[in-house]
Amino acid sequence: MKKSKTYIPFHKPTIGQKEIKALRKVLESGWLTTGPQTVAFEKEFIQYTQSKYSVALNSCTAALGLSLAAAGIKQGDEVVLPSFTFPATAAEIIHLGAVPVFADIDPEVFNVTSESIQKKITSRTKAIIPTHFGGHPCDLRPLIRLANKNHLLIIEDAAHALGSLYEGKPIGSSKTFAACYSFYATKNITTAEGGMLTTQSKSTEKKVRILSLHGIKKDAWKRYSDAGNWFYEVVEPGYKSNLSDIQSTLGRVQLQKLNRMNKERCHIASLYDKYLSDIEEIQTPQTHPYATRNGHLYTITGKTWTFSQRNKIIQYLKDWNIGASVHFIPTHLHPYYRNRFGDLSHELPVTESVYHRIISLPIYPELDKESIKYISEVLKNALAATKKK
Repeated sequence: MKKSKTYIPFHKPTIGQKEIKALRKVLESGWLTTGPQTVAFEKEFIQYTQSKYSVALNSCTAALGLSLAAAGIKQGDEVVLPSFTFPATAAEIIHLGAVPVFADIDPEVFNVTSESIQKKITSRTKAIIPTHFGGHPCDLRPLIRLANKNHLLIIEDAAHALGSLYEGKPIGSSKTFAACYSFYATKNITTAEGGMLTTQSKSTEKKVRILSLHGIKKDAWKRYSDAGNWFYEVVEPGYKSNLSDIQSTLGRVQLQKLNRMNKERCHIASLYDKYLSDIEEIQTPQTHPYATRNGHLYTITGKTWTFSQRNKIIQYLKDWNIGASVHFIPTHLHPYYRNRFGDLSHELPVTESVYHRIISLPIYPELDKESIKYISEVLKNALAATKKK
């Protein structure tokens, strides 16, 4: 087999002429920061997710942090979340003086389970942050029952889940405290950097909106428009987390294309399933009956791989011009969290076992069939090569 002459990246954003034309238009408008394009993006996002309110923000990290702040999370409170997620979530909890408490995951779809969370609840627990890993929704019904029973709030980490469905309904439509989305460059839609918070609560939306722009009263962005006024008041110490009209314009065009792009991602996933079906030693992504995936990640799991073999496979793919990644390095294994909370391996056996045996393969709308075949064949060769060593 011939080596690909060009590198196949792990991800490539799908940006076309519509995005470029829209960006040119907003650049020529003279209004670049938060403004009418952002307001329109929020309204369109509400319609898509079937939520009631939304706030456009500069990252999903900001959305998570502002959700926690709006929920009143404070010094000494505990928030339960999976370790198997990006560490920004735990960092936002710590910034408020609260304590992240890590729960274990489902070995098939890698989402935190209600059973694992139940074991972690104490009198200090105030909230739960489930991550919809790879675009596969968490099973929200038992999580909501558990939260209601223990008087806890649920903040959904939906960074991967835009366009995913839980029991046929969009992520963001459930009666949780908030859902937080990412528009980072690798996500299903991108604004380069950016995020969105959705909620069913007007009071939560109002609180988050004020906190997101220095603690200034609502419609602060209008100060410099003909509808605004120079006078403003800071009602509490806020943050700088607003999204610009440049980014929102890009997001609006991307949102129009989302269903098509998700469909293409899912088609790519089905091709991987086909080409990898004869490899007994790997498990391809699973889907539970209540879930509809959006094709965000295609993560394979080696049934008997060691940590060392997994790493050699990724290097082999790289040597053959294929970008692969690992989602995620568990939060509790990073130096800061390991030093602060100690060895948690005995509490998170599934998390650590999964981490040692997973590889995320390239998946994005512009990935063609020949590239998918090539990746699949190189992967098979990588398995054979690493077994010999």
